[in-house]
Parts: sequence; structure tokens; C-alpha cells
Amino acid sequence: MHAIILDMATEPSAVLKTAADRRQKAVAELETARDQLAAAIRADAKNGVRQVDIVKVTGYTREQVRRIIGKDDDQKD
Repeated sequence: MHAIILDMATEPSAVLKTAADRRQKAVAELETARDQLAAAIRADAKNGVRQVDIVKVTGYTREQVRRIIGKDDDQKD
């Protein structure tokens, strides 16, 4: 019978580290983009752009747009 020996000291590969780093950067960029999009949605809604038009441009549902716009109203309290 042969024993299988696992080398627990093996470090993650450079490929894995690079991929993980790229993912972390993409997550941060996505968060920034979502914040910017939400701010633009609130600004356009405040300036009279109809929700249906915001939905067409963003691909969000009307409910998602309402929630985003509502967050601005909640912050006024």
C-alpha cells in the first residue's frame, strides 16, 4: 500500500494570487459603479425623469428604482 503525502507547505500559485487580486479590484469597481449609478438615478428622478425611462436605461426593475430613490428620501429624516 502506498501512502499519499500532501505537501501542506505549498504556497498558492502566482496565477491564483493574480486572479484573486483582479477579482477584489473588480468587486471594488462594481461597488463604486453601483454607488455612482444610484446617485445618478436619484438626481434624474429629482429632476423629473420618469421611472419608466430610468428602468429602460438601467435595466433595473421599477421596484429596484423605487428603493434607490427611496433611500434618498430616508436620508432626509
